[in-house]
Amino acid sequence: MDEIRFFMEESLVSVEPTASIREAAQRMRHHSISSILISESGNYTGILTDTDLTRKFAAKNMDQDHTLVSIIATNPIITLDADHLMEEAYECMRNKNIRHLGVTEKDEMIGILFIKDFANYYNFKFCQGKNKEDQIGHYMRERLETVPESTSIHKAARLMKENKIGSLLVTLNDDITGIVTEEIFTRKVLGDNLNPETTLVSELMEKPTTIKATQSMDSALSCMHQNDARYLAVTEDNKIIGVISRKDLTIYYKHKFVTAQDIDE
Repeated sequence: MDEIRFFMEESLVSVEPTASIREAAQRMRHHSISSILISESGNYTGILTDTDLTRKFAAKNMDQDHTLVSIIATNPIITLDADHLMEEAYECMRNKNIRHLGVTEKDEMIGILFIKDFANYYNFKFCQGKNKEDQIGHYMRERLETVPESTSIHKAARLMKENKIGSLLVTLNDDITGIVTEEIFTRKVLGDNLNPETTLVSELMEKPTTIKATQSMDSALSCMHQNDARYLAVTEDNKIIGVISRKDLTIYYKHKFVTAQDIDE
């Protein structure tokens, strides 16, 4: 039961290459997904992700009604056959530095594998005992990338692009008041046709889901599932000291079997 087919997402949502960025973002928001396929004449020719929308679109402040998805979508789609093992899929995504992998059967796309699926897989296969080395504090990102509440979405997106990160903590008078993520950009900014130049992060930020640094990585995985969150703010003595992402969870469950290398958040 280590084949990709048992862990992939089978629901495939797509738009045509002539669709606008706004149309694609609204569809992604409607289906609560982080990527959408580009379909042309019955074939999937590319993929558009939250990361593309943040780093290639919002960071450049392009017009979402007149920019076609084909302009910024990633193509071709990198794929593996459904019979390949999850270990092989992880190696492929790590080497290509991607978070979405197309899954095929007889040269036909039948699913998508996400970086989060590896956390589920390794938790299922290699769930380890809970000890001090399994605590969140050992795997979190300690450097806190922050922006003031008065920062525009456009500027925040550029900062995320420059630092190759998927989230920023929002501050007011040096106190952390919220979090903004690529997902928020897709679902709120593009989905609601807001202007990234004039929309402030304070208008869209969400209250960060928190978890204590002394809790286990298994607890972090459960917390992400329960709250539909990709990032958790890690606390110590009621103060945020770090951030843990789905990528960090994948590395945790995998680190004893494959040397971890960077996959952009």
